[in-house]
This record gives sequence, C-alpha cells and structure tokens, in this order.
Amino acid sequence: AAFRVVRVRNDSDVEYEKRAREAWESCGYLYQSHAEKDIDHIITNFSWDHVSKIMENNLTAHIRLVLVSGDSDYVPVIESVRRNYAKRLQLELIVFSWEEKLSSRLIQAAGSGNVHFLDNIEGFTTDLSHAAK
Repeated sequence: AAFRVVRVRNDSDVEYEKRAREAWESCGYLYQSHAEKDIDHIITNFSWDHVSKIMENNLTAHIRLVLVSGDSDYVPVIESVRRNYAKRLQLELIVFSWEEKLSSRLIQAAGSGNVHFLDNIEGFTTDLSHAAK
C-alpha cells in the first residue's frame, strides 16, 4: 500500500509548494495538496470510511493511521474509533509534526514513541533559504 500526504496547497508561494512536494516525494510518499483550506474533513472522512468498510465486513483489523499534523482536532475521532470498536479494531496512530506545532493531546493519543518530529528528519526541509536560485 502506498502512503499519501494530504495538505493545504500554498497557492501564494509556488516555490514553497514545489519544495514541499519534492521533500515528501523524496521520502517515498504520494503527495496530494488541496486549494481548500479546511482539509480536516477530507482526512476524517477517509479514516471513517476505512473503519466502516472493516466493520461492514465483520473483520478484525489493525489500522496504522499516519497523521502529519500537530492539530488536536483529530483526537476526538481517534478516541471514538478506539472506544467503539476496541474489540475488533486496533488503531495505531503515528504522528509527524513540527515540534513547535504539536499539541499535547495528540502526543497522548499517539503515545510518545509514535511521535516523530519533521525537524529531525535529515534532508527533510521546506526552508527556501537553501533552494537553488
């Protein structure tokens, strides 16, 4: 299965968007950006759709959700899935975030061992000061 990155496109800075795409794709991710500012519902709907299909087929499963965000708005959905389907579904949350943007609620939901800081990934940068002129 391929990994996908979904994020808000930065239409005002084409060079930044290009560097972000290159950074994610160099790490092996499919990159998808949206002009729409509120992509939380896209991510939430994708997650619930996946869980629904598993439950409809009466399966048990382990889902690894990789979330690239520091936003705690996703925590209620994650907690709800875990609470309602605990007997049939193990939801593992892996979080990638900039250290200064990460909420403590998201750290708790993922567990500190499943939190990775984008700041610490060698070669991963969207800093344009090093971009070729």
